[in-house]
Amino acid sequence: MMLMRKNFPFLLFLLMLAVFIMPGSPVMAAGAEWQLTWYDNGSIKEKVTADGVTLSAANENWKSYVQNNQTIFERETRDWDAYQQLTDRLPFTVESKNFFLWQSTGIKTDKTSIPSQGLFVQVAAIKDADLIIKVPGVIEESSGKQETEDQAVFKLADFKSSSGNYLHVVTIEGLWLGLVLFLVAFIIIMFYFTARIRKVNQLIEEEYSLEKALEQLEKEEKENAGTDNNQD
Repeated sequence: MMLMRKNFPFLLFLLMLAVFIMPGSPVMAAGAEWQLTWYDNGSIKEKVTADGVTLSAANENWKSYVQNNQTIFERETRDWDAYQQLTDRLPFTVESKNFFLWQSTGIKTDKTSIPSQGLFVQVAAIKDADLIIKVPGVIEESSGKQETEDQAVFKLADFKSSSGNYLHVVTIEGLWLGLVLFLVAFIIIMFYFTARIRKVNQLIEEEYSLEKALEQLEKEEKENAGTDNNQD
């Protein structure tokens, strides 16, 4: 106890020194994420999340709110045609080719459509801001990091400075696929019942055919004739 009291000034000095030289608490770094979800009905939903930074957006159907100290912007668009008419959007073009049972869609950077102001410009300026694209099909090719068969991740700044970003997606036409499956199932069932009916008819013909009836009649006549001869 005496030793502790004796060294108390020295211990107090060390404590104060540690407080002054200790680094301050880290400040949360600014970060952002732009999510684009493409649904199988053709509609597109975007969600922009930003940490530690103030963003503003033109009207263009953007809805904003604050949740868990994050500023969040959301927007829904009818389809790709309507999306490409917007001014504050992701700068890429979308081209689709329709086939009988599937659709092939190419998404690639279009530097001519980079907006000069708006939400995209602000988010793309944030270091390491990610763009996450989720599609209602299978991603065949992607210049970004493909996390799953229907989701890829890009660096948002690349869409502003580079023209080499692309995404190739194959989606199935659900209505036509359903009709084809229905017709195939119907044809298989019809073949099955037709074969069964044919087999039943064959058994009936074999059992009750005129030829068999005549054979049975001749057999009975022979038996009767043999019986008469025995009696004589």
